[in-house]
Amino acid sequence: MENINKYKRDWRIKMDEATTLLQKGDSDGFEKKMKEAQNISDKCNEAISLMYNCKNFGMANYIFEDALPYLFKNDKKSVRKFVNTIKEDKNLSSAFKFQKALSQYDGNSDAKDYVNEAIQLVRPMVNKKTMNESTKKLSEIITNNDIYPSQKISEDKMRFFESCDYVLSHTKGLLNLNKYNSNVETICKYITENKSVVKESKENIQSLVENLEAKYGSVLTEEERSLVQDIIDCRRSDGENKRRAMFEKFQEECIKSIDNMLDEGVSDEEKYALIDIKEQVLSKRYCEETAVADLAKLLEIRDVLLEK
Repeated sequence: MENINKYKRDWRIKMDEATTLLQKGDSDGFEKKMKEAQNISDKCNEAISLMYNCKNFGMANYIFEDALPYLFKNDKKSVRKFVNTIKEDKNLSSAFKFQKALSQYDGNSDAKDYVNEAIQLVRPMVNKKTMNESTKKLSEIITNNDIYPSQKISEDKMRFFESCDYVLSHTKGLLNLNKYNSNVETICKYITENKSVVKESKENIQSLVENLEAKYGSVLTEEERSLVQDIIDCRRSDGENKRRAMFEKFQEECIKSIDNMLDEGVSDEEKYALIDIKEQVLSKRYCEETAVADLAKLLEIRDVLLEK
């Protein structure tokens, strides 16, 4: 994740350098600088395509959590501002509790009963008239600080976030009965389908390898890339045991680093961010089909923490 304004500044610098080389008659140098400028332009456009005008709490919170490892390392000011805004705004803190409750659904009870109980517990704390104003505060933090997720938010997630916002912002009545019930059904469907890690087919393993190399190849050491290659090699008879052992190793290293930092003493804002990251790590369960993606995420978190 890079600052979009930085991309624009770097692009202008490369273009100026290209112009100077052209004026000197250095065509090879000119072409090289133009390619570098195009590369920066492509990265900038990709980042811009991931920017969202957050219309509800779920979108804003998802984007923030997805970017949290990077932000904790590079932009603690934004972390503090985002966290404090949620803590100080009753609407946002209530929405946060609602999302947290939904994320902890384990399927051991009826989904509709679970959702309705969560709504009943949280909605009395929400001011429906000012909910949009509250969400706007988070949206501005995200936009003003160029915070964006690692990939596009899926349509299912979007509908889920929109439905959560609707049931907290509206009271069920005769005039909106169908719409209200439809949004509750959307939430039930989503938490039921996502109560455990979504499995991916083994046929997609090669594409996951390629994506891993593209995203993490430049930041992983040679040893780490070798280890990752071992755990994703499905042809090895001992591959499953190696994958599980590596998952548990990285997970343990992440937790140990977080606990050490908490023991050393950090600010309240940093403590909140660390605890949130710890919860993300602890919530992960080993899944053979998603081992590559899960390990890549653990590696990213671990490396951020080790550099602290």
